[in-house]
Amino acid sequence: MKSAEISSVAIVGSGKVANALASILIDKNVQISGIASRNIKSGKKLSNKCTCAFFENQTELVADLFLVCIHDDAVKSTIEGLNPNQQVAYTAGSVNLQEINHPNCSVFYPLQTFTSDKKLTSDEIPILIESKNKESISALENLCLKIGFSYQLCDSDQRKQYHLAAVFLNNFVNHLVYLSKKQLTEEGLNWELIQPLLKETCYKLFKINLYEGQTGPARRKDLGVIETQQKMLDQNQLEIYKAITKSIIETYKND
Repeated sequence: MKSAEISSVAIVGSGKVANALASILIDKNVQISGIASRNIKSGKKLSNKCTCAFFENQTELVADLFLVCIHDDAVKSTIEGLNPNQQVAYTAGSVNLQEINHPNCSVFYPLQTFTSDKKLTSDEIPILIESKNKESISALENLCLKIGFSYQLCDSDQRKQYHLAAVFLNNFVNHLVYLSKKQLTEEGLNWELIQPLLKETCYKLFKINLYEGQTGPARRKDLGVIETQQKMLDQNQLEIYKAITKSIIETYKND
């Protein structure tokens, strides 16, 4: 690879992140030279979309940059099995770069959630970059500029904090909405009736002070309502309800 230049990218993985980044790379005329994946079916499907070769073994790939888009727990072993001269970047949020034994390894972490049937544009995906060498930093920065990604240099400890915040913001919120829908559905009630509340809740998140915007029985310390609602819940729901209620009460204890 020429200094600070990435002309071709090979992708390891064929899940949502791999598909999303591949689509954007194609749109920005970045050559995708190959796809490698343990999932042969989804891997071949992605390689067909990218009009490139599919490989079951990632060591057969050839590119300026290998972009590793796989589960966090498989990142270390996968990258350490690659040629040490190969420029590699992984997209995992919680894997510490210094724990990977590969001299040309970097991080290219998209701070976003991806949906199979929705195509995001490059300006909707901020990228967190970290690397073991300055040449790779420059190359990844130039790739971001070419594609239109906003980016920020971010070490592993900082990235773990962003990833943790993302879990609260995206994963936990999605689960709470799922539980809300499940509760209403099981009681034979109309989920659509509560959707305007969900939309207004999302709207307010961007428009008001989050601390001041908190409402509900825990915020009001309405212990009677809290006790009544807790009796309506199964054990799993009760544990979640109690934990969040306790957190809200603690947050506003001095008000």
